[in-house]
Amino acid sequence: PLVRPYRESDLQELIRVYQSAFAEPPWNESWNSKEVIEDLELAFSQKNPIVLVAEIERELVGFVWGYKLPLEKFPWLSSLANGNTNYMDDIAVRGASRKRGIATRLGDEYIKSARKQNVKEIVLRTDIWNSASMTLFRKLGFQNTGVFDPKYKDRIYLSKLLT
Repeated sequence: PLVRPYRESDLQELIRVYQSAFAEPPWNESWNSKEVIEDLELAFSQKNPIVLVAEIERELVGFVWGYKLPLEKFPWLSSLANGNTNYMDDIAVRGASRKRGIATRLGDEYIKSARKQNVKEIVLRTDIWNSASMTLFRKLGFQNTGVFDPKYKDRIYLSKLLT
């Protein structure tokens, strides 16, 4: 897959990937276009956003985005954050395109982009029972922090120190 920075012309395809990926278990979430756009705009409004997409034969099949961790939004992570921490907010691959290394490629490129910003650590949240995402993040070098989301009892934070 080709992984590259997001462009505005990617929006409609990104919305479709987002909606289909997060409608599946364990998320079972229903997102309308306006909500997806708001989530993407939130990412771009944060400090040092990283927004990447993956495409195969010019079809957008996945994305990842994140930004400098806003501790005011995540006070329960203050013990983990080192002042130069990035928050990988969302990563998703269209169902039919999974199991082809696309999410791994997206994660690797995201980590490279974070290193270019001199980020010292990346933190993310996933469902502890989502074996596919837990396997992906372990492969990318993330470790379990033992910190769970106060609102969602099965969502755990993972972190990766960058050297």
